[in-house]
Amino acid sequence: MRRRYLVALAALALSGALAPAAMAESCPTVANPAALAGTPKLRGWNRALDNFGVRTTGSPNHVRYIDWLERQLDSIRGVHVHSLRYRFHRWQARSASLRVTMGRQVVIRPAGPVPYSKPSAANGPPAPLVYLPTDTDITAANSAGKLVVRDLAGGSLPNAAFNAVAWSIFDPNHTLDPNGVYKRDWLNPQPTEDMEAAGKAGAAGVLFVHEFPRSQIRGHYRPYEGIHWKVPGLHLGVDEGEQLKQAIANGSAGPARIALAAKTTRRAPTRTLVAKLAGPGRRRVVVETHSDGVNALWDNGSVPILAIARYFAALPRKCRPGPMEFVLTTAHLYQRLDGHSHGAGDELYARKLDKAYDRGTVKLVLALEHLGAYQWDAVPRGGGLPGLTLRRTSQSEPSTTFVTESPFLVGTLERAIKRRKVDRSLLLKGTALPDDSHVPPYCSFGGEGTPYMRHLIPTVGFIAAPWTLFDAGYGLEQIDFGLLRRQTLQFTDLLLELRGVSQARIAGEYTRYRKERRAGQPTCAT
Repeated sequence: MRRRYLVALAALALSGALAPAAMAESCPTVANPAALAGTPKLRGWNRALDNFGVRTTGSPNHVRYIDWLERQLDSIRGVHVHSLRYRFHRWQARSASLRVTMGRQVVIRPAGPVPYSKPSAANGPPAPLVYLPTDTDITAANSAGKLVVRDLAGGSLPNAAFNAVAWSIFDPNHTLDPNGVYKRDWLNPQPTEDMEAAGKAGAAGVLFVHEFPRSQIRGHYRPYEGIHWKVPGLHLGVDEGEQLKQAIANGSAGPARIALAAKTTRRAPTRTLVAKLAGPGRRRVVVETHSDGVNALWDNGSVPILAIARYFAALPRKCRPGPMEFVLTTAHLYQRLDGHSHGAGDELYARKLDKAYDRGTVKLVLALEHLGAYQWDAVPRGGGLPGLTLRRTSQSEPSTTFVTESPFLVGTLERAIKRRKVDRSLLLKGTALPDDSHVPPYCSFGGEGTPYMRHLIPTVGFIAAPWTLFDAGYGLEQIDFGLLRRQTLQFTDLLLELRGVSQARIAGEYTRYRKERRAGQPTCAT
């Protein structure tokens, strides 16, 4: 009887009527949405991030958030977490104000201080105000001993410029006007340049006047290289800025004084989290983001990472794209961990991976930041009020996915974008036209993926950068969680398709670039 029962089971299994897990186990090439964290779970993780508040590098909020992330990753079966620890020269603002004499003393509320600007005592000496248009350089002759008032507008480029650096654009509803203009504040490098120039000129400080009211740029956090500036600086809303400029123009502006209280700590601790999940082969896939940021969007790359880590941990080991690392780097808002510029946690990790690549232990880096972003439009305020106001639209901020020169990666991403209906997707080669005097010919992915591609590691980097990105006053209203989930599925699909693919196909031109670098060809990193 027992033998007849076993024979019947075998026959059913062979016929397909019965498929025990051990017999029917196969590896997916496309993610089953039901197996990935749902929208409520993604929202919950993002809400937890938002609840930690402003997470500047090494701040108490940042430390608590890293601890929370460590617990989340450590709770995933098969995932093992460790830390890379660093020390850095931390700066934390306590308070900031501006006092101006205009017949009487007027206290002007700033939107926030310039990060890492020089503290200034409330009872320090007052300085005269000078307004310098942006086409006028800040020099000792026009700025020494003075508080410089400076307009700060967003930079812009024509939408058509994306075509010059695009592998492809997926915009089935034709929402990206080819004759339109893409304008965002991140396109303007002026804050860094002006703070450096003001320090060299011996200015008393810099007052940046934005295009928006103070309430819409509260806690604006730029520039964020971690340079301890030689002068204090403040960000002002358009109304406060216009008040100052009019007073300067009509001669009623007397001396002014910045009061900026900040605490600095020379050897403050911070750490990068590295979570490992076993997989087939030796070459590992790295999925990476930042852990520091100032609002719910910047940087929420940890949200898809938690979903992706849980998804692959639930798959059989053989179905993973290789050994996997989920890396949450620190110091995006400092960038000088090694004492030099471009020394953020992602750059330091890229150097490690560069060395490991030739040893055959690195396959690909997938860098994710700012997912699910809505587009916000800057429109005139109306009613005779100066400047612009931000309004959230129903459209997504353009989803920009940068990818190194690999036909396999480009084709795989194109299929995943269309499959998951991630509209308004730009699949890009870089942020500027190619330059063949170095390898790779493109030197920037506009964000998180840049250090890895500069170190000639096959890289896919996602970033979206709406107007609200740098401002602490925005929360979950910035994020379309349905879009965030589709983007997470898109990148899960990419990772699934890496399984069994040769490293030569994944690397594409980067195999040649690494050989040329060894032969002495200059690189973006050098």
